[in-house]
Amino acid sequence: MQKRTEAIAALKQIVHDAHEDSRKRLRDLLGESLDPLGENSAYPVNNYPQCLHPLTLKGYFGEIFAGIIVEHFRPHNEDKWEIPAYLFRHHLEAFRQLEQLHQDSRSIGIIPGRTGDDCLAFKRDDTGKITHSLVCEAKCTNGHDYSNLLMEAHEKISEPNLKPLDLLQLIEILKSYDDNESKLWVNELRRLQLGKNPIGYERCDLVSYVCGSVPRLARQTSWIHPPSNMPSSYTGKRRLETVEIHLHDVEGLIARVYDKPQYMNNSNSSKELDGIWKAILSILLDTTIKSLLKDHCTLLGYDNNSAYIGINDIAHIRDVQNISDKIKEAFVKSKIYVPPEKDPNKRTKHINLEFRVAAEGSNDDSN
Repeated sequence: MQKRTEAIAALKQIVHDAHEDSRKRLRDLLGESLDPLGENSAYPVNNYPQCLHPLTLKGYFGEIFAGIIVEHFRPHNEDKWEIPAYLFRHHLEAFRQLEQLHQDSRSIGIIPGRTGDDCLAFKRDDTGKITHSLVCEAKCTNGHDYSNLLMEAHEKISEPNLKPLDLLQLIEILKSYDDNESKLWVNELRRLQLGKNPIGYERCDLVSYVCGSVPRLARQTSWIHPPSNMPSSYTGKRRLETVEIHLHDVEGLIARVYDKPQYMNNSNSSKELDGIWKAILSILLDTTIKSLLKDHCTLLGYDNNSAYIGINDIAHIRDVQNISDKIKEAFVKSKIYVPPEKDPNKRTKHINLEFRVAAEGSNDDSN
């Protein structure tokens, strides 16, 4: 847990820095408050982006994680990829929702995701000229969805354009800064944008796939099998690299790095949850499974649609995921879960299990 705690602290700082441009833009637009009562300070700049819906934050997190891969893991065996800025300030629907929150305090619901390039990186030569661009398509899910998410990512990144389509948006962001480095980026991005067929320039592609479910077979380390094959859904005819990242408890991790309370539609007291969990354990006949769940798991929340299960040791999360069907069956046999009447034959498939990595079910990373 100590390494996870350290990683979360580092991720928090990376996420904060990635969104700082959007916060700066909001502060610049609002100006300095001249109100001695400080009423303008109520505008939720400091609550951005954590006030947004968890699904929106999941999309942001996926884009930022693609950036981490780009800057630290040498995609296409190329060094010194640089990300001059993230494009979050152009997610207009998010800022409309922020304004709505300011005016009537309504909670922010699901909004359309940000369109366009997810993450853009570049390589420059010794003179500062851009020699490579890296267009990244990011997907992030708490489980695993190859047919929808990965195929969609490969299809989207197959677009035939030689240069990223969002260069002008990137230039607009960098023009708002007065430092010399930003000015150099603006000049080179303009040169790339205006050049019809840049000499010595190459576009490369990257798909980043963050998922919370690991393959159940111990010998299978990746969902992308075999990993060396070019996916049939990719038609870009460029260098493509697909990176698969397994992160335990994706939604819980995102809630932590964005300082957003984990969302559970749960009205049960701790005593009620303890009683439900004991009833579930009493149904299980396999002593090995029962011992695993009793020693390492606890029920964090339950609302007849989803059960949130805390795991106190990250080393056991794969073991628990592999017996999720047994846990679902126990909820049904105990009659704690009431399946929808319209589909009684598939009742065990309706309940959703979400796993949280937390010592004794706690959300405190210090444990």
